[in-house]
Amino acid sequence: MKYRSILSKVIQLLVFLMMIVFGVSNALATSNLEMSTGQVPTPTLNPGGSGIDADKLVQEGDQLYAEYDFINALKSYDRALAIYKGIGDRAGTVYVLIKIGNVYLEIGEYQKALNYYQESWPEGEARTLGPAGITYLQLGDLQKAFQFSQEALALKRSAGDRYGEASYLNNVGIIYLRIGEYDEAFNYFQEALLICQEINESALKATILNSIGDTYAQQSDYQKALEYLFQALIIRQELGDPIRIVNTLNAIGTVYESLGDYEQAIDYFMQAISESQKIAYRLGEAQAFNGIGIIFGRLGKPHEALEFFQRNLAAIRELGGNSEGEAALLTNIGFIYYELGDYAKSLENYQNALSIYRATGHRLGEIKILTNIGGIYNDLGNSQKAIAYHQQALINSRKISYGAGEIQILTNIGLIYEEEGDYQKSFEYYSQSITSLELNRNMITVEELRALSASGASGIYEHAVFSLLKLNRPVDAFNYAERAKARTFLDFLGNQQINPKGSENLQLIEQEKQLGTEISAIERQISLIQNNSTLNNTLEEIGNLNSALESKRKEYLNILFQLQLSNPEYASLVGMSPLILEEVQQMLREQAPDTTLVAYFVGDQETAIFVISSNSFDVESVSIDRNDLRKLAENLREQMKKDPILPDAWQTSASTLYDSLIRPVQNHLPRTMAIAPSRLGIIPDDLLHYIPFGLLSNGKIALLDNYSIFYAPSVSSLKFIFEKRHPRADKLLALASPNVPPNPYLYYAIEEAQAAASLYESQTLINADATEGRFKKLAREYGIIHIAAHSDYISAYPMFSAILLAEESGEDGRLETHEIFDLDLYQTDLVVLSACETHLGELSSGDELIGLERAFIRAGTPSILSTLWSVDDAATARLMRLFYTHLKAGVSKGDALRLAQMETRDEYPEPYYWAGFVLVGDHGESNGDLRQIKEQWLLAGWIVAGTVIIVIGIIILYRRQRFSKFI
Repeated sequence: MKYRSILSKVIQLLVFLMMIVFGVSNALATSNLEMSTGQVPTPTLNPGGSGIDADKLVQEGDQLYAEYDFINALKSYDRALAIYKGIGDRAGTVYVLIKIGNVYLEIGEYQKALNYYQESWPEGEARTLGPAGITYLQLGDLQKAFQFSQEALALKRSAGDRYGEASYLNNVGIIYLRIGEYDEAFNYFQEALLICQEINESALKATILNSIGDTYAQQSDYQKALEYLFQALIIRQELGDPIRIVNTLNAIGTVYESLGDYEQAIDYFMQAISESQKIAYRLGEAQAFNGIGIIFGRLGKPHEALEFFQRNLAAIRELGGNSEGEAALLTNIGFIYYELGDYAKSLENYQNALSIYRATGHRLGEIKILTNIGGIYNDLGNSQKAIAYHQQALINSRKISYGAGEIQILTNIGLIYEEEGDYQKSFEYYSQSITSLELNRNMITVEELRALSASGASGIYEHAVFSLLKLNRPVDAFNYAERAKARTFLDFLGNQQINPKGSENLQLIEQEKQLGTEISAIERQISLIQNNSTLNNTLEEIGNLNSALESKRKEYLNILFQLQLSNPEYASLVGMSPLILEEVQQMLREQAPDTTLVAYFVGDQETAIFVISSNSFDVESVSIDRNDLRKLAENLREQMKKDPILPDAWQTSASTLYDSLIRPVQNHLPRTMAIAPSRLGIIPDDLLHYIPFGLLSNGKIALLDNYSIFYAPSVSSLKFIFEKRHPRADKLLALASPNVPPNPYLYYAIEEAQAAASLYESQTLINADATEGRFKKLAREYGIIHIAAHSDYISAYPMFSAILLAEESGEDGRLETHEIFDLDLYQTDLVVLSACETHLGELSSGDELIGLERAFIRAGTPSILSTLWSVDDAATARLMRLFYTHLKAGVSKGDALRLAQMETRDEYPEPYYWAGFVLVGDHGESNGDLRQIKEQWLLAGWIVAGTVIIVIGIIILYRRQRFSKFI
C-alpha cells in the first residue's frame, strides 16, 4: 500500500513520543472545535487590593500563561490562591479561581476547570458563564452548555461588549454543530464573523474561521473546509498563537484523513506534534496521535493503534471529564478489534460509545457507531440485523444532511444485498449512493480534491457496473463505467482554461515564487555534485540535498493547493456530464465514423470490455482481475527494460494479454486490411494505460498489423478532444536539447529535430537555443511541436516530472508538469515528446493520470505522441523521420505513427525500439491518403471480382457450347 513506507518511517518516533504523552497525558478532546472564554486575552492585575505577595504571584502566573508555560503558571496561581484564602480576601480568591479554571480549560482538563469555576460562585458566576458553558459541552451536558452560553451571550450584548458577543455567538454555534443543526450553526458563525471584521479582531476571527471549516468538514464539503482552515492557520501563524496553530493543524490533518490522503494527513499531524512539544501542549499532541492512530488502524497497523488508544482511554478515565473523548476512543478501539476479527469486543466498545453519544446528543457519533455495528452483524451472517442498523444510521444521516455518511451507508447496504445475490436491490442502493456522491463532488472545484473524491469512490462505481452486467443491462453498465473515468480531467477539458496560480492572495503568490527559486537552486546543486567528480562530496550530502528537495516540493504543492483554494476562477468551474451510449454513437457518426472504441473497466474480480462503433455496441465480461492484469502488464514492461534486449522474450506476455483483452471481443471488431486498417480507439483502465496494445499478438500477427491504434483517457473526453482539432496545422516548432548532464548525450536528437523541421520549412531550436523560456514564448504560435530531449519522470511527485531543456535567466530548464498547465496550446494540433517515459504519470483509483501527457492536453492540444519506456536514440530518430514524412504527405496522425512503427520494425525487429510510442487523443483525419487508398482498393477489389466472374462465365459458356456440338 502506498503509505506503508511513510508509516514505517515514523513509527519508531511515534512510539517514543507516545511514551512522553502517556507519562503526563491530559484528557483527549477528539474534536478540533474551539470555544472562546469571551474575555479579551490580556493579563489583568488583581482587583482585591491586598496581599502584595499574592499580587506578584498572579502577575508571574499571567506572564507564564502568556508564554504557554501552563504548569508553572498553575504553580504561581496556586500559591497566590493559598495566600488570598489565608488572609480572607474573597475577591482575590474568586479572581484566581477563575484564572486557574481558564488554564485547565485551555489544556483540556474540563472537570477540573468546572470545579474551580463553581468554587468561584456566586461572586464569579457571571464572569464564568461562558467558560462554564464550554466545559459543560466538553463534558457532554448539552442542556447546561446551551443554557450557560446563551446567558453569557445575553450579558455581553446588554453590556455592549462586541468581543464577548462574537465569542459566545461562536460558542452557541458550536453547540448547534454538535447536534447536527448545521444551518443554525452557520447563522451564529456568520454573525460572529461580521462582528470580528467590524472590530478588527484577528485572533477571534481565526477561531470562527476554524469553526466554519469544521462545519464544512462535517458536511463532507472538504474543499470549503480546507479553504477556511487555511485562512485560520495563516492568521494564527502571523499572530504567533502556538496552541491554536496546533488545533488548526490537527483540523487540517483530520480533513485529509477523511479524504483518504493519509500522507498529507500524517504530515499535518506530525507538524502538530512538533509544535505541541515546544509548549508542552499535551492535548494538541494527543489529538494528533489520535489521528495517526486511526490511520495506523486503516493501513494495517492494528496492534500499534490499539495500544495507543487503550492507554489514552485509561488516561481520560483517570482524569475524568471528557465524555466525547472517551466515546471517540471507544469507537476507535471497537474498530481495531473489528479489524482483528474479535467481534465480541468490538461490539462491546461500540455499544458503550453509542450509549455516550446518545446521552450527549452527539448525532454524528451515533451515525458512525450504528454503521459500524451494522457492519459487524453483516460479517456475522445476520444480514437482517445489519440492514436494520444501517437503516437507522441512514435516517439520522439524512436528518442532519451528513453527505459522507449517507454515501457510505447506502454503499454498505448495496454490498449486503450483493453478497446475497440480490443484484436488483444492490444496484438500487449503489445508484442512490452515486447520486449523492456526485452531488457532493460537484461542490468541489479544486482539482486535487476532485481527484481524491473520485479516487475514494471508484469502488462504488465498480460494484454498480458489475451488478448491472449481472442483471443483463449492458448499456446502463457502460454509462456507469464512463461516469467513473477520469472525471476531474473531463471537467477541466470542458471548461475554459483556468490559471491554477491566478490567486488574489499576494502573500501566497510571493511564497510560490520564492519556493520555485529555492527548488531550482537545490536541483542545480545536486546536478553540480553529480557532474563534477572532482568535488569531494559524500553520499550523505547528496541524501541531505534530496531530503531538502523533497521537503520543498511538498511545501510547493501545498502552496499551489492554497492558491487554487483562493482563486476565484475555480468557483466558476462546471462539472461535465459524461456521455451516455447514444451520445457516444452520435459523436462517432459525426466525428469518427470509421472508428471503433474498445473501453476497458477493470474490477477486483473481473474485467468488462465494451466495444462501441457508430452503429453497434457489445460487451464481454472476462474472468481476469486487477491483480492478474497488473502482473501481466508489469511483466511486459519489464521485458522492454532488459539490457541486452532478449529476442522474443516478450511474446508470451503479449500473447497472454491478447487472449485476455482482445480475443474475447475480436468477433466484435471490424474486419480490416493491412493496406487500409480500421481505426481502433483504446480506452484503458488502471495499469492498462501502460500497455502498448499494438504489440499484443495472437501468436501470428500483432494488433498493429491490422489496426491503426490511438488512446483516450475516457470515451467522454473524445467529445472535447475532437472539438480542439486543427487538421490543417502545418507550422512546426522543433526543439533539440541533447546535452543535459548527467543524462547521456542524445547523438541523434539534433538530426531528428532538423529532419522534421526541414519537411515543414520551419525553424529548429537546438542546444543552448532550446531554452525553456523560448519554448514557453513560442509554443502558442505553432500547430505542431516536436521536442527531442531527455525527460525526468518523478513517480513520487508527478507534478515535478519534467522535459529537460536548456537553462536561461529566470528559467531552470525544467519544463515541469505544473508549468505546462499554464501554457496556451489551443492552436496546437499535435505535440510530439520524443523523450523517455513521457506517457507515464501517477495513476489514481479514479483513473486520473497526473503527468506530462495529460498536462499538454489540458493546455489545449488535442493529441500527443509520447513514450511508455526509455527509448533508443537512433531508432527513435528513424521512426520520427518516417512519421513526419507520412504526416506531411497527408496521412493522419494515427496512420502515420502506425506506418512509421512498422517500417522501423523492419530494421529494428525487437519491440523495445518501436512499440513504446503511443498516440493519445485525436487520431486525425487523412487528406487524400489511406481513406482514398482504402476506397480505391475496395473499387479495385470489386473490379477484379467482377472480371473473374465474367471470365468464369465465358469459360463455362464456351465449354457448354463445345459439349453440345460433340453430342
